Amino acid sequence: MGRNVMENGQNDPPREGTRHEGAGHDAGRKAKRQLPAMAFDPIAAALRQLHEQTVSEEIPDDFMRLLDQLDSLQQDVDKQEQRKR
Repeated sequence: MGRNVMENGQNDPPREGTRHEGAGHDAGRKAKRQLPAMAFDPIAAALRQLHEQTVSEEIPDDFMRLLDQLDSLQQDVDKQEQRKR
């Protein structure tokens, strides 16, 4: 991140909460704070539950027929390519 320059050419004072380059800032990079692990993350729990529900659902018959058709077409293409060799 570059330095902020005001309209009159003087340096703009650093803003709170922003990262600035320069001497003395390497110590801040090395001493990263470790956040404590959450005992219960409601977002992660909701995502896991949604995933489990989705995985346990049956695949609709129309979709299975479509997949079968695509497999059949792919097999036909593969056979034609083998004949060309």
